[in-house]
Amino acid sequence: MEQQYPAMPAEPSGWSAPAPDHRRGLIVLAILMCTTLALSAGIAIAAATRIDFGQDEAAAAPVGPKHPDQPVRNVLRQRTQPGPARIGGTPVADPCTLLPLDLVTKTGFVTDGERPVSETALTADTPAVDSLQELGCTYSLIPGDGGQVRLEVFRRDLQSRYSLDSHRNRPEGLGGTVLDSTQASGMSITYSRHASITVIDQYDIYMASIANDALVAELSVRDRPSPVLEQRLRTLAPQVAAAIAAPATRNEFGFTEPFTALPDPCAVLTPEDFQTVSGAAAGPVVTREYQPHNQQRTDKGETLYLDSVTARCERRALLPWQSKDPARDFELSAEVTGFATEEMAARAFTDRLTDRNITVVGKAGGSEVFGELTMLPKTVFRVKNLIVGIRFTRSVGDRTDGATAAKANLALAQQMATRLGGR
Repeated sequence: MEQQYPAMPAEPSGWSAPAPDHRRGLIVLAILMCTTLALSAGIAIAAATRIDFGQDEAAAAPVGPKHPDQPVRNVLRQRTQPGPARIGGTPVADPCTLLPLDLVTKTGFVTDGERPVSETALTADTPAVDSLQELGCTYSLIPGDGGQVRLEVFRRDLQSRYSLDSHRNRPEGLGGTVLDSTQASGMSITYSRHASITVIDQYDIYMASIANDALVAELSVRDRPSPVLEQRLRTLAPQVAAAIAAPATRNEFGFTEPFTALPDPCAVLTPEDFQTVSGAAAGPVVTREYQPHNQQRTDKGETLYLDSVTARCERRALLPWQSKDPARDFELSAEVTGFATEEMAARAFTDRLTDRNITVVGKAGGSEVFGELTMLPKTVFRVKNLIVGIRFTRSVGDRTDGATAAKANLALAQQMATRLGGR
């Protein structure tokens, strides 16, 4: 959805233009003449500089368009599908179907297209389990300084700490103040307010705990202090309660042209891939992230724009939430960046190969595979118009350097490249 900007305020009643000052006009004229001379000199210098780089620009022309000088487009789309995943035969709604993007924007929030939309959801049917991490849906808000709208869903039978009694006491336990309670769609809704003060800024956090005997859904809005923040939460909460009471559905995010063919990141990183690397079975809960705006990345010479979108999938092991098994902390993620053309992807990938912080360890699908020498190492390769990055961590105390991680993941990268090459 395109961003809506407020109209310019009208002039205050009784306002009139001041009487003209001819002396001021002469001063302005002199300033304009000086400015024109300076700009002319600057243009001449800039033209000379462009001549030096003209050959590079001509070579870059076939790869992508020059700066379009227009707003970045919102290319993320969302739709609801039947057939949600189930736990022990019980359908479980994806949290972003309970809090859809268009509902958030219609309530008055303006989402930040530069930060990802995130959803943690059940991705496959699973038999009854003893415990499960909470499911969630998060939208970031402009101006991109920490504001967000978030929904977390806890099942009482899978998160025992969220019994009815502990739920009722939670706002006070978090340092919040209960405002009031009400009922909607057969569910109780308790509103509370929480203050958050950081070194840089202050935020207001309003929460609505939406509960019945089966689950607790915590809806929160976090933003700079505003008189409309609480009212927007109170507008959202009853609609979320109605969605919880309705039949469960499945959420699907995707992109518009030219990115409609971007694969689901959790189809790129399969449960079998996870087990190959970790030695443990993948759990049924995954986190997906989607970048709402296409990123117009410049190459190192900043002469052209490489249009792309990014989606990410993170998997964890299927182990009890309280397990002490080291594999419990194992996470594997795949970040898939799709470019508008294969030429753009090749240009972006070639630029990354010149980085001093990478080590090439092999080939996958005709592409180099390299490791980034970072604290959280990533193994990267390219297939057609896609650049894929694989990242894993075992635990906070066990970090592997990028080259070692890339060598360990080389076989996985080759398997992924083979699958993606045939799509």
